[in-house]
Amino acid sequence: GNNGPFSNVGATTSAPAWPCTTGGADIWFRYVATCTGSATADLCTSTFDTTVEAFSGTCAALTSIGCNDDACGLRSSVSFPVTNGQAYF
Repeated sequence: GNNGPFSNVGATTSAPAWPCTTGGADIWFRYVATCTGSATADLCTSTFDTTVEAFSGTCAALTSIGCNDDACGLRSSVSFPVTNGQAYF
């Protein structure tokens, strides 16, 4: 569904930077899958340059499961597999 608008005002950069980006103001979201299949994080309608990366695991031990920088111009979209009841970041 459609959510937002969101802002990265006041956001900080993760250190070290995540695998598919050179850094920038990070905004984190937590999503719990309501079914097993595929989820998509789509930032193509954003008004600024974006990178999007999906992680599984816990905050202390994250594993990158999908990453994109510039799928639609300077904006990004990524799809990744999800399992019902599991949290993704």
